[in-house]
Amino acid sequence: MKLQNVGKNFPTKMSERDADLEMVSSSSSNESLASSTRSSSRLASRPDMGQLKDTTDKGLTPGSADGGNEPLLNDLKHFTGKHKEWRDFERCEIVFLVLSVGSILVTAGLTIERMSKTYDVQSEQAEFTFALLLLVNTVFVLFYIVHGVLFESFEEMLAFVAGTGIVMLYVIADYSINSKHRNTLKLVRLILVAVFGPILIAMGVYVGKNFRWLEFRVVGAAENMQSMYKMYARFCALLKFDLQLAVSLVILVLRKGSTVNALEISILSIGLLFCFFWAMLGFYAVRKESNNLMYLFNVLSLLEIVYIIFKCVNIVEHWSEYKTDHVEKLAYTLYCVAALAIVVRGILLYVAETVRRDFGHGLQEHLG
Repeated sequence: MKLQNVGKNFPTKMSERDADLEMVSSSSSNESLASSTRSSSRLASRPDMGQLKDTTDKGLTPGSADGGNEPLLNDLKHFTGKHKEWRDFERCEIVFLVLSVGSILVTAGLTIERMSKTYDVQSEQAEFTFALLLLVNTVFVLFYIVHGVLFESFEEMLAFVAGTGIVMLYVIADYSINSKHRNTLKLVRLILVAVFGPILIAMGVYVGKNFRWLEFRVVGAAENMQSMYKMYARFCALLKFDLQLAVSLVILVLRKGSTVNALEISILSIGLLFCFFWAMLGFYAVRKESNNLMYLFNVLSLLEIVYIIFKCVNIVEHWSEYKTDHVEKLAYTLYCVAALAIVVRGILLYVAETVRRDFGHGLQEHLG
Protein backbone atom coordinates (compact mmCIF):
# COMPACT_ATOMS: atom_id res chain seq x y z
CA MET A 1 0.00 0.00 0.00
CA LYS A 2 2.78 2.39 0.84
CA LEU A 3 4.53 1.57 -2.40
CA GLN A 4 1.35 2.19 -4.29
CA ASN A 5 0.90 5.54 -2.53
CA VAL A 6 4.47 6.44 -3.36
CA GLY A 7 3.83 5.48 -6.95
CA LYS A 8 0.74 7.62 -7.00
CA ASN A 9 2.44 10.61 -5.41
CA PHE A 10 5.61 10.43 -7.53
CA PRO A 11 4.19 11.79 -10.79
CA THR A 12 2.48 14.57 -8.88
CA LYS A 13 5.73 15.64 -7.23
CA MET A 14 7.57 15.45 -10.54
CA SER A 15 4.90 17.59 -12.18
CA GLU A 16 5.20 20.17 -9.40
CA ARG A 17 9.01 20.17 -9.83
CA ASP A 18 8.70 20.62 -13.60
CA ALA A 19 6.29 23.48 -13.02
CA ASP A 20 8.74 25.11 -10.62
CA LEU A 21 11.62 24.72 -13.10
CA GLU A 22 9.47 26.13 -15.87
CA MET A 23 8.60 29.14 -13.75
CA VAL A 24 12.28 29.71 -12.90
CA SER A 25 13.23 29.35 -16.58
CA SER A 26 10.46 31.74 -17.61
CA SER A 27 11.52 34.26 -14.99
CA SER A 28 15.16 33.99 -16.09
CA SER A 29 14.16 34.50 -19.73
CA ASN A 30 12.11 37.54 -18.82
CA GLU A 31 15.01 39.04 -16.87
CA SER A 32 17.40 38.31 -19.77
CA LEU A 33 15.00 39.93 -22.23
CA ALA A 34 14.58 42.98 -20.01
CA SER A 35 18.37 43.27 -19.64
CA SER A 36 18.80 42.96 -23.39
CA THR A 37 16.16 45.62 -23.95
CA ARG A 38 17.88 47.99 -21.50
CA SER A 39 21.25 47.37 -23.20
CA SER A 40 19.73 47.98 -26.62
CA SER A 41 18.13 51.21 -25.48
CA ARG A 42 21.44 52.39 -24.03
CA LEU A 43 23.24 51.59 -27.27
CA ALA A 44 20.55 53.23 -29.33
CA SER A 45 20.91 56.39 -27.23
CA ARG A 46 24.49 56.69 -28.53
CA PRO A 47 24.50 58.02 -32.10
CA ASP A 48 27.43 55.87 -33.16
CA MET A 49 26.35 52.53 -31.63
CA GLY A 50 22.72 53.12 -32.45
CA GLN A 51 23.80 53.55 -36.04
CA LEU A 52 25.73 50.28 -35.90
CA LYS A 53 22.63 48.49 -34.55
CA ASP A 54 20.47 49.85 -37.38
CA THR A 55 22.80 48.52 -40.04
CA THR A 56 23.09 45.15 -38.25
CA ASP A 57 19.29 44.79 -38.03
CA LYS A 58 19.08 45.31 -41.77
CA GLY A 59 21.68 42.59 -42.39
CA LEU A 60 24.27 45.11 -43.56
CA THR A 61 27.84 45.61 -42.60
CA PRO A 62 28.86 49.13 -41.48
CA GLY A 63 30.94 49.64 -44.59
CA SER A 64 28.54 48.14 -47.11
CA ALA A 65 27.39 50.19 -50.03
CA ASP A 66 23.76 49.41 -49.24
CA GLY A 67 23.80 50.91 -45.76
CA GLY A 68 22.37 54.11 -47.12
CA ASN A 69 19.58 55.07 -44.74
CA GLU A 70 21.92 55.64 -41.80
CA PRO A 71 21.09 58.42 -39.32
CA LEU A 72 24.73 59.44 -38.92
CA LEU A 73 25.61 59.72 -42.60
CA ASN A 74 23.82 60.77 -45.71
CA ASP A 75 24.22 58.06 -48.33
CA LEU A 76 23.15 60.10 -51.32
CA LYS A 77 25.23 59.59 -54.41
CA HIS A 78 27.42 62.61 -53.80
CA PHE A 79 30.32 63.03 -56.16
CA THR A 80 32.76 62.49 -53.32
CA GLY A 81 30.82 59.90 -51.32
CA LYS A 82 29.30 59.76 -47.85
CA HIS A 83 29.48 62.71 -45.50
CA LYS A 84 28.38 63.84 -42.06
CA GLU A 85 25.11 65.58 -41.36
CA TRP A 86 25.00 68.89 -39.54
CA ARG A 87 23.42 67.43 -36.36
CA ASP A 88 26.36 65.05 -35.95
CA PHE A 89 29.05 67.73 -35.79
CA GLU A 90 31.09 67.85 -32.59
CA ARG A 91 31.16 71.10 -30.63
CA CYS A 92 34.87 71.62 -31.30
CA GLU A 93 34.23 71.16 -35.03
CA ILE A 94 31.50 73.82 -34.99
CA VAL A 95 33.77 76.25 -33.14
CA PHE A 96 36.57 75.55 -35.59
CA LEU A 97 34.28 76.11 -38.58
CA VAL A 98 32.90 79.38 -37.22
CA LEU A 99 36.31 80.84 -36.34
CA SER A 100 38.07 79.71 -39.49
CA VAL A 101 35.33 80.62 -41.95
CA GLY A 102 34.81 83.99 -40.26
CA SER A 103 38.49 84.94 -40.29
CA ILE A 104 38.96 83.75 -43.87
CA LEU A 105 35.96 85.73 -45.11
CA VAL A 106 37.32 88.86 -43.42
CA THR A 107 40.73 88.27 -45.01
CA ALA A 108 39.09 87.75 -48.41
CA GLY A 109 37.07 90.94 -47.99
CA LEU A 110 40.19 92.98 -47.20
CA THR A 111 41.95 91.42 -50.19
CA ILE A 112 39.08 92.28 -52.54
CA GLU A 113 39.11 95.83 -51.22
CA ARG A 114 42.83 96.01 -51.99
CA MET A 115 42.28 94.66 -55.50
CA SER A 116 39.66 97.31 -56.23
CA LYS A 117 42.12 100.06 -55.28
CA THR A 118 45.02 98.73 -57.38
CA TYR A 119 43.07 97.61 -60.45
CA ASP A 120 43.93 100.59 -62.67
CA VAL A 121 46.98 101.96 -60.83
CA GLN A 122 50.00 101.65 -63.08
CA SER A 123 52.52 101.97 -60.25
CA GLU A 124 50.97 99.09 -58.32
CA GLN A 125 50.88 96.40 -61.00
CA ALA A 126 52.37 93.70 -58.79
CA GLU A 127 49.95 94.60 -55.99
CA PHE A 128 46.94 93.49 -58.03
CA THR A 129 48.59 90.17 -58.94
CA PHE A 130 49.54 89.51 -55.32
CA ALA A 131 46.03 90.36 -54.13
CA LEU A 132 44.50 88.05 -56.73
CA LEU A 133 46.92 85.29 -55.78
CA LEU A 134 46.05 85.70 -52.10
CA LEU A 135 42.32 85.65 -52.86
CA VAL A 136 42.56 82.41 -54.85
CA ASN A 137 44.55 80.68 -52.12
CA THR A 138 42.07 81.91 -49.52
CA VAL A 139 39.23 80.29 -51.49
CA PHE A 140 41.13 76.99 -51.55
CA VAL A 141 41.72 77.15 -47.80
CA LEU A 142 38.01 77.80 -47.24
CA PHE A 143 37.21 74.73 -49.32
CA TYR A 144 39.64 72.58 -47.32
CA ILE A 145 37.95 73.62 -44.07
CA VAL A 146 34.36 72.93 -45.07
CA HIS A 147 35.01 69.85 -47.18
CA GLY A 148 37.56 68.39 -44.76
CA VAL A 149 35.23 68.57 -41.75
CA LEU A 150 32.14 67.51 -43.70
CA PHE A 151 33.87 64.41 -45.10
CA GLU A 152 36.18 63.81 -42.11
CA SER A 153 39.33 64.01 -44.20
CA PHE A 154 42.46 64.33 -42.09
CA GLU A 155 44.48 64.70 -45.29
CA GLU A 156 42.45 67.78 -46.24
CA MET A 157 43.08 69.18 -42.78
CA LEU A 158 46.77 68.85 -43.56
CA ALA A 159 46.13 70.60 -46.88
CA PHE A 160 44.35 73.31 -44.89
CA VAL A 161 47.41 73.66 -42.66
CA ALA A 162 49.68 73.94 -45.71
CA GLY A 163 47.31 76.35 -47.46
CA THR A 164 47.05 78.54 -44.37
CA GLY A 165 50.83 78.56 -44.12
CA ILE A 166 51.07 79.73 -47.74
CA VAL A 167 48.52 82.51 -47.13
CA MET A 168 50.46 83.61 -44.04
CA LEU A 169 53.69 83.71 -46.04
CA TYR A 170 52.02 85.75 -48.80
CA VAL A 171 50.68 88.31 -46.34
CA ILE A 172 53.88 88.60 -44.29
CA ALA A 173 56.10 88.82 -47.39
CA ASP A 174 53.81 91.37 -49.03
CA TYR A 175 53.90 93.63 -45.98
CA SER A 176 57.61 93.27 -45.15
CA ILE A 177 59.06 93.45 -48.68
CA ASN A 178 56.64 96.04 -50.05
CA SER A 179 57.53 98.88 -47.70
CA LYS A 180 56.46 101.57 -50.21
CA HIS A 181 52.88 100.29 -50.40
CA ARG A 182 52.15 99.67 -46.72
CA ASN A 183 48.80 100.94 -45.51
CA THR A 184 46.22 100.40 -42.77
CA LEU A 185 44.40 97.76 -44.79
CA LYS A 186 47.52 95.62 -45.13
CA LEU A 187 48.35 96.09 -41.45
CA VAL A 188 44.90 94.88 -40.36
CA ARG A 189 45.21 91.88 -42.69
CA LEU A 190 48.67 91.08 -41.33
CA ILE A 191 47.49 91.24 -37.71
CA LEU A 192 44.46 89.11 -38.50
CA VAL A 193 46.55 86.43 -40.21
CA ALA A 194 49.32 86.51 -37.60
CA VAL A 195 46.86 86.11 -34.69
CA PHE A 196 44.34 83.65 -36.09
CA GLY A 197 46.64 81.70 -38.44
CA PRO A 198 48.54 79.69 -35.79
CA ILE A 199 45.34 79.18 -33.74
CA LEU A 200 43.45 77.81 -36.73
CA ILE A 201 46.36 75.57 -37.71
CA ALA A 202 46.47 74.05 -34.20
CA MET A 203 42.68 73.61 -34.15
CA GLY A 204 42.73 72.06 -37.63
CA VAL A 205 45.26 69.42 -36.55
CA TYR A 206 43.30 68.70 -33.36
CA VAL A 207 39.97 68.37 -35.17
CA GLY A 208 41.52 66.23 -37.91
CA LYS A 209 43.04 63.79 -35.42
CA ASN A 210 39.60 63.12 -33.94
CA PHE A 211 38.15 61.98 -37.26
CA ARG A 212 37.28 58.28 -36.81
CA TRP A 213 33.82 57.15 -37.74
CA LEU A 214 33.45 58.01 -41.41
CA GLU A 215 36.29 55.72 -42.45
CA PHE A 216 34.65 52.85 -40.58
CA ARG A 217 31.22 53.67 -42.01
CA VAL A 218 32.54 53.67 -45.58
CA VAL A 219 34.85 50.65 -45.70
CA GLY A 220 34.23 48.74 -42.47
CA ALA A 221 36.82 47.32 -40.07
CA ALA A 222 39.02 45.38 -42.53
CA GLU A 223 42.59 46.70 -42.24
CA ASN A 224 43.45 46.22 -45.91
CA MET A 225 40.32 48.13 -46.98
CA GLN A 226 41.06 50.94 -44.53
CA SER A 227 44.61 51.14 -45.88
CA MET A 228 43.33 51.48 -49.44
CA TYR A 229 40.78 54.10 -48.37
CA LYS A 230 43.47 56.15 -46.61
CA MET A 231 45.62 56.10 -49.72
CA TYR A 232 42.61 57.13 -51.80
CA ALA A 233 41.89 60.04 -49.43
CA ARG A 234 45.56 61.04 -49.55
CA PHE A 235 45.46 61.12 -53.34
CA CYS A 236 42.33 63.32 -53.38
CA ALA A 237 43.82 65.79 -50.89
CA LEU A 238 47.12 66.00 -52.79
CA LEU A 239 45.20 66.47 -56.03
CA LYS A 240 43.40 69.52 -54.63
CA PHE A 241 46.56 70.99 -53.13
CA ASP A 242 48.38 70.43 -56.42
CA LEU A 243 45.52 72.19 -58.22
CA GLN A 244 45.94 75.14 -55.86
CA LEU A 245 49.63 75.42 -56.75
CA ALA A 246 48.94 74.99 -60.48
CA VAL A 247 46.36 77.79 -60.48
CA SER A 248 48.80 79.99 -58.56
CA LEU A 249 51.46 79.39 -61.22
CA VAL A 250 49.03 80.41 -63.94
CA ILE A 251 48.03 83.61 -62.10
CA LEU A 252 51.69 84.60 -61.68
CA VAL A 253 51.84 85.10 -65.43
CA LEU A 254 50.20 88.50 -64.76
CA ARG A 255 53.34 90.60 -64.64
CA LYS A 256 51.50 93.93 -65.08
CA GLY A 257 48.46 93.25 -62.98
CA SER A 258 45.17 93.85 -64.77
CA THR A 259 46.97 94.90 -67.97
CA VAL A 260 47.43 91.73 -70.02
CA ASN A 261 48.78 90.95 -73.48
CA ALA A 262 47.76 88.24 -75.92
CA LEU A 263 50.24 85.67 -74.57
CA GLU A 264 49.10 86.19 -70.98
CA ILE A 265 45.44 85.90 -71.99
CA SER A 266 46.18 82.63 -73.78
CA ILE A 267 48.07 81.21 -70.80
CA LEU A 268 45.34 82.28 -68.39
CA SER A 269 42.42 80.89 -70.39
CA ILE A 270 44.03 77.65 -71.59
CA GLY A 271 46.02 77.12 -68.39
CA LEU A 272 43.09 77.44 -66.01
CA LEU A 273 40.87 75.20 -68.13
CA PHE A 274 43.61 72.60 -68.38
CA CYS A 275 44.27 72.66 -64.60
CA PHE A 276 40.65 71.93 -63.72
CA PHE A 277 40.30 69.36 -66.51
CA TRP A 278 43.43 67.58 -65.29
CA ALA A 279 42.17 67.51 -61.68
CA MET A 280 38.74 66.19 -62.68
CA LEU A 281 40.39 63.56 -64.88
CA GLY A 282 42.47 62.28 -61.97
CA PHE A 283 39.51 62.20 -59.61
CA TYR A 284 37.26 60.45 -62.14
CA ALA A 285 39.96 57.91 -63.04
CA VAL A 286 40.37 56.91 -59.40
CA ARG A 287 36.63 56.73 -58.66
CA LYS A 288 36.01 54.59 -61.76
CA GLU A 289 39.25 52.62 -61.29
CA SER A 290 40.22 53.13 -64.92
CA ASN A 291 43.83 52.22 -65.75
CA ASN A 292 43.67 53.93 -69.14
CA LEU A 293 42.53 57.23 -67.64
CA MET A 294 45.20 56.97 -64.96
CA TYR A 295 47.88 56.53 -67.61
CA LEU A 296 46.53 59.61 -69.41
CA PHE A 297 46.48 61.53 -66.12
CA ASN A 298 50.13 60.64 -65.46
CA VAL A 299 51.22 61.75 -68.92
CA LEU A 300 49.34 65.06 -68.71
CA SER A 301 50.87 65.65 -65.28
CA LEU A 302 54.26 66.12 -66.91
CA LEU A 303 53.04 69.19 -68.81
CA GLU A 304 53.26 71.30 -65.65
CA ILE A 305 56.98 70.57 -65.47
CA VAL A 306 57.31 71.75 -69.08
CA TYR A 307 55.43 74.97 -68.26
CA ILE A 308 57.57 75.63 -65.18
CA ILE A 309 60.77 75.26 -67.21
CA PHE A 310 59.36 77.54 -69.91
CA LYS A 311 58.33 80.19 -67.39
CA CYS A 312 61.62 80.15 -65.48
CA VAL A 313 63.61 80.50 -68.71
CA ASN A 314 61.28 83.30 -69.82
CA ILE A 315 61.90 85.19 -66.58
CA VAL A 316 65.67 84.88 -66.98
CA GLU A 317 65.48 86.16 -70.57
CA HIS A 318 63.30 89.15 -69.59
CA TRP A 319 64.84 89.92 -66.21
CA SER A 320 65.63 93.48 -67.22
CA GLU A 321 61.92 94.09 -67.87
CA TYR A 322 61.03 92.72 -64.44
CA LYS A 323 63.50 95.16 -62.86
CA THR A 324 62.22 98.07 -64.93
CA ASP A 325 58.63 97.35 -63.91
CA HIS A 326 59.70 96.79 -60.26
CA VAL A 327 58.02 93.40 -60.17
CA GLU A 328 61.00 91.26 -59.16
CA LYS A 329 59.04 89.92 -56.20
CA LEU A 330 56.64 88.24 -58.63
CA ALA A 331 59.57 86.37 -60.13
CA TYR A 332 60.84 85.28 -56.73
CA THR A 333 57.35 84.20 -55.75
CA LEU A 334 57.02 82.16 -58.94
CA TYR A 335 60.33 80.41 -58.25
CA CYS A 336 59.14 79.41 -54.76
CA VAL A 337 55.73 78.23 -55.96
CA ALA A 338 57.34 76.34 -58.86
CA ALA A 339 59.75 74.50 -56.55
CA LEU A 340 56.91 73.51 -54.20
CA ALA A 341 54.71 72.49 -57.15
CA ILE A 342 57.38 70.13 -58.51
CA VAL A 343 57.77 68.43 -55.13
CA VAL A 344 54.00 68.05 -54.64
CA ARG A 345 53.53 66.79 -58.21
CA GLY A 346 56.18 64.11 -57.65
CA ILE A 347 54.52 62.94 -54.42
CA LEU A 348 51.13 62.97 -56.13
CA LEU A 349 52.32 60.76 -58.98
CA TYR A 350 53.81 58.28 -56.50
CA VAL A 351 50.54 58.11 -54.54
CA ALA A 352 48.57 57.87 -57.79
CA GLU A 353 50.53 54.78 -58.81
CA THR A 354 49.94 53.24 -55.38
CA VAL A 355 46.20 53.89 -55.70
CA ARG A 356 46.17 52.45 -59.22
CA ARG A 357 47.63 49.17 -57.95
CA ASP A 358 44.67 48.87 -55.59
CA PHE A 359 42.17 48.90 -58.47
CA GLY A 360 39.90 45.87 -58.51
CA HIS A 361 40.23 45.05 -54.80
CA GLY A 362 36.75 46.18 -53.74
CA LEU A 363 37.23 49.81 -52.73
CA GLN A 364 35.04 51.14 -55.53
CA GLU A 365 32.02 49.21 -54.23
CA HIS A 366 32.37 50.85 -50.82
CA LEU A 367 32.81 54.36 -52.24
CA GLY A 368 29.54 54.01 -54.18
